[in-house]
Amino acid sequence: MSKVETELLDNHQIKLVVEVEPELVQQEMQAAARRISKHVNIPGFRKGKVPYRVIAQHYGEEMIFEEAIETLGQSVYVEALKESEIEPYAPGSLDDVTRDPVVLTFTIPLIPEVELNDYREVRLPFETEEVTDEMVEETIEGWREQAATLDPVERAIQMGDVVMMDIVGTLVRDEEQENNEAEDDKENDEEMPSTWVNRKGVRVKIDEETTYPVPGFSEKVAGMEAGESRSFDMSFEEDDEEMPEALRGKTVHFEVTCDTVYVQNMPELNDEFAKDVDEDYEDLAAMRADVRSQLEKHAEDAARDRYVAEIFEHLLESVVEIKHPPVMVEDQIDHMMERYDQELRQQGLNLEEYLRIRNIDENQMREDLEEQAEQQVKQMLILGKLVEVEKLSIRDKDITEEIKNASLSFGAQAAVAQQILSTPESKRNISNRLIVDKAIDRLVLIAKGEAPEIGAEEPEEEPVEEEAPVDTVEAVEEPEIEAEASPEVEEPEVEAEEMPEEESTESEDDKNTDESLTDNPDQSEI
Repeated sequence: MSKVETELLDNHQIKLVVEVEPELVQQEMQAAARRISKHVNIPGFRKGKVPYRVIAQHYGEEMIFEEAIETLGQSVYVEALKESEIEPYAPGSLDDVTRDPVVLTFTIPLIPEVELNDYREVRLPFETEEVTDEMVEETIEGWREQAATLDPVERAIQMGDVVMMDIVGTLVRDEEQENNEAEDDKENDEEMPSTWVNRKGVRVKIDEETTYPVPGFSEKVAGMEAGESRSFDMSFEEDDEEMPEALRGKTVHFEVTCDTVYVQNMPELNDEFAKDVDEDYEDLAAMRADVRSQLEKHAEDAARDRYVAEIFEHLLESVVEIKHPPVMVEDQIDHMMERYDQELRQQGLNLEEYLRIRNIDENQMREDLEEQAEQQVKQMLILGKLVEVEKLSIRDKDITEEIKNASLSFGAQAAVAQQILSTPESKRNISNRLIVDKAIDRLVLIAKGEAPEIGAEEPEEEPVEEEAPVDTVEAVEEPEIEAEASPEVEEPEVEAEEMPEEESTESEDDKNTDESLTDNPDQSEI
């Protein structure tokens, strides 16, 4: 039996040092030599029949040892785990090999440990933002703008106008950036993309609050007339959170051509307008009441998101104790990078191009995501443990109902969608998502002091067997909170007077030639 020593590391991993018996080493060396002999041509010997000493003479003991260590390491690793009674979270890594004697050093990630402690004693205040009359009127004013007609005028652009224009924005690089990118180009043999936005025939609302293509753009183009072109640079601070991340600390050179200036003619705010917005509205008062209801629902949802974030923050700071191996964070970063790449591709970019725009490499991006990934892993572990101790479960009928509701949105294809969603893998994903939601709901009730006793809710049927901890992190990501964001209200379809033909936001050619590199290239303000 090999000699095994263990050392518990600070990062919830264990170092396993195994001194391998010489007899076992010799057995594996002999087996390795036989494997090598099957793939080499040595005069006077048939393949697979070359003696050990001949293989050693031709290829050396070191090559035989390297071949042997692949199988030796695996067998030694398995036996050492059994002897040490170690339960790994994921496969270990062979970090070091020495000879005379043969000593193998492994690093093994351990199963995460979670202590929730007095989590049921947590109490936090829940506060919802009040919906004001001004917020209601602001929403209705937005609907009036959507229903407005646009009439061309022959004058210079004024604040409040809508303008059809061509916009080209390119990143301005300083000498240091150009030198760095020149070196990158030599290595990658590719040209660094510089176009930030390239839109033809795009409509833009010109006012102080417009953020397309960037905040402050309206002031730069005010006073232009149809047919006029204008060039200007706009520089952005490194810490300007209003800017897309890829523009912070950068300068963009704009080439803008004004095509047509329009004045907005908005419909009168009266009962007729309310009925045009939605035929179910009897009058303006009914519309205002419904808008307020929607805003209050949005405020409640936003408050709950903030509340959940506060609960996790409090738990992690002063209540729970969590130990997990680094590989969990690395796996989560991989997941985040993959998802980010998918989102970029939907915008016509990919991760490689995005990294070039930001002038960082993949390693830097992984470092930037590490803290967020760490928090997500800890949240997932908390919820997984909560499911266990609170005895939460999902029933088959919950999954069936979720599949049915999701299928309805496919209309005539609902039956096909239901069949696809009913596969074992899909049901497992739905079950995991539902149990995550249920765990978060329970956390909220606990923090409000409204949680039922553990086990008080007896299932009506045998619950679906759940994996613990929950095997998804995406579903428990920390909510994104935008304290200054305007509440969103479902936008109605408003019947408006016919627009001029040239009013379309983009022609087909424009769509084909769009080379925008913005984080959100379709932020037209109309």
